[in-house]
Amino acid sequence: MNALQIFNYENKEVRTVMVDDELFFVAKDVCDVLGIDDVRQAVERIDCDDKLTGKIYHSGQNREMWIINESGLYSLILRSNKPEARRFKKWVTSEVLPSIRKTGSYSITGDTRKLMALALIEADKIIKEQAPKVEAFDTFMDADNALDMATVAGLFGLGRNNFMKMLRVAHILKKDNTPYVDYLHHFKPVLKSITKGDIIENVPVTLFRPSGVEYVMRRFNLQLVKQPLLSFDKKEKSNQQEACQ
Repeated sequence: MNALQIFNYENKEVRTVMVDDELFFVAKDVCDVLGIDDVRQAVERIDCDDKLTGKIYHSGQNREMWIINESGLYSLILRSNKPEARRFKKWVTSEVLPSIRKTGSYSITGDTRKLMALALIEADKIIKEQAPKVEAFDTFMDADNALDMATVAGLFGLGRNNFMKMLRVAHILKKDNTPYVDYLHHFKPVLKSITKGDIIENVPVTLFRPSGVEYVMRRFNLQLVKQPLLSFDKKEKSNQQEACQ
């Protein structure tokens, strides 16, 4: 394993290293750029031929870290819903790879070039398909919205009950489906009135704040399958329109 070569992408370090004349990227750095929180889970989904563990010496410390080759890199890019994915892919192919190849120590075969081209075509296709969903999601994230459990589950193609069970198993929600205190800032607990005959009961209901939707998406590496529907009252809509003028 050769010495680290460090690149800077939008003020974030992306470390690379050559292993037997093959380029590898530090998986944690790639995940940081792509907004993937769970590095271990992300790397588990990469083919064994495309990843290694090794001692990475940096800032005076030797650390055991996952590193991934180009194929593994594109695999992570394909899984990211973030708009940064496309910009990052372009940066890698237009800046990082040409820079490294200038040293003469790294080149790609015809077969590898063909596989890379196919991977990039597929990445562009998926990113274009995701673009409307990502744009709608980002709009939702910038607004003061709160969504119910069924709606959030539907964003990821999941059923409401299975989604809540997943959150309970992860100890994000309690048995009564209210959030633990550590995650309270991601949710908006409210009381909902339910009529049973002549009796009106107030029951707790857990709504998702925008940060909560983003958190579970990253925590469980979920993919958006539909756009979030935004609802603004007339006053809010008017206020936003005036602010844009």
